[in-house]
Amino acid sequence: MKFGKVKNWLAEKNLSGLNYNQKLSIIDNESLTKRLESEPNNNFRVHVISQKIIHKKRFFKKYLAQFSGYNIERKVKLTCEKYPIIFAKSYIPIRHCYGKESFIRILKNKSLGKYLLKSPRFKKELIRYEIDNEYIHRIIIYKHKLKRIIVDEMFSNDFSLKSISLVKARNKF
Repeated sequence: MKFGKVKNWLAEKNLSGLNYNQKLSIIDNESLTKRLESEPNNNFRVHVISQKIIHKKRFFKKYLAQFSGYNIERKVKLTCEKYPIIFAKSYIPIRHCYGKESFIRILKNKSLGKYLLKSPRFKKELIRYEIDNEYIHRIIIYKHKLKRIIVDEMFSNDFSLKSISLVKARNKF
């Protein structure tokens, strides 16, 4: 990650109401797909809810202003046997859908992280955590040169990985 530890701690301040294991599960730096696939007998699957081109005049959050305009919005549901359902939304500006990023159109039931974000080209630029009545949101903006992808992962309020430690959570830090 490009930004320093202090920014991480400030972003994680929103998670202060969670128990220790939940907090580690949410701040985990490992790919969510990779973490869920690595669990034995978990039967992990990605179900696409929708994928369409949308036009957003503006986002309500200041740090999302760069995503105004036409975007490919992809909504998926991540299911597995050991954990509650996780929803994820991703936005890729149309102006950045060339090269390898054009594969988003044919991903179908494959994970975005497995094919686009696992590339060392994309680095995490920003991470925000927000808690509402139903979900804990982990909002990540990935950057490669001028290209940006935003991913909003929505965990249920009782989400907690069974086998995670501080070392595992900070592994790629």
